Amino acid sequence: MTAITVSQTNIVCGSCGVPHSMPTQQYETIQREGGFWTCPNGHSRGWAIGTDAKKLAECEQEKQDMQDHIDELHVIQERVEGADLVKQSAIVGLRNTIKKLRLANKKLRTRLKAE
Repeated sequence: MTAITVSQTNIVCGSCGVPHSMPTQQYETIQREGGFWTCPNGHSRGWAIGTDAKKLAECEQEKQDMQDHIDELHVIQERVEGADLVKQSAIVGLRNTIKKLRLANKKLRTRLKAE
């Protein structure tokens, strides 16, 4: 005769406090996937959302949070690039002004030498 061994998980009902047990494999499956069982007095126990679904939801939320941060960074990058364009335009304008001032200064020196 072959003996079959089944691992049991001991549970205490959260409603009535009656201890009972169920096969560990069944308990872990219900916990992981979501589901319910009843205690000997008929109280429903278990998980509406299994740990797998909960982990998936947490990962999806984390993914969305990361995407939101990436979107924020893109907005900041666009602002910085826009500011850089304004800064570059200002630098070009200043260089042109300096050139004009140097030319005016040269003309003024030439005129002063001629007098």
